[in-house]
Amino acid sequence: EPLDGGDEAASEPLALSLTPTVDKETLLADNEDLRLYLETTLARPVVFVVGDSYSDTSDRFLAGEADFAMMPHRIGMETWSRNPAVTPLVTKVVNGSTTVGGYLVIRSDDPVTQLGRLTGATLCYSDPMSNTGYLLPRRHIVANGLDPDGDFEGHMSGDHEQVLRDVLSGVCRVGATFSGNYVTADQRGIAVAQLKVLALTGS
Repeated sequence: EPLDGGDEAASEPLALSLTPTVDKETLLADNEDLRLYLETTLARPVVFVVGDSYSDTSDRFLAGEADFAMMPHRIGMETWSRNPAVTPLVTKVVNGSTTVGGYLVIRSDDPVTQLGRLTGATLCYSDPMSNTGYLLPRRHIVANGLDPDGDFEGHMSGDHEQVLRDVLSGVCRVGATFSGNYVTADQRGIAVAQLKVLALTGS
């Protein structure tokens, strides 16, 4: 609800920090309805602040540069561990689910069907603090008897959309992303038909 202090306080914008899981333009567009809802509900202007990375989003929020932050699970838990006063308010639900699946994807014309045949290849991650874009694929690799650092050349793409673009352009042969990004990327001009899922890494 509006802070005490009259019209002047009520006109001060609230800042909501967004984690750069996808391209900034996509992120802002996807969350515009939320911003408008919050403005109406809180009777305050709401502005988005997009971090440069997952960790930067957390750092800025803890430094007081944003009133609220929207973070995926892993960086959210990391933020809470750094300051137990952080309070989760809402859990995001997509199509009735609070979880998201991780994928390893390769080009559709790549003949490989088994992860073990990709040793020596470059693997694109989104961000070191991403579950589906870093932690889960590395666990999956270990579970398959491989070494994520010794058997693959890691490349940090920066966000999940760029992971797909980097696989398509040949920057890496395999990329780690989440299911929602993969199934909707064609709406953002990414040629998903030229990709295929090599493995499910968990949720």
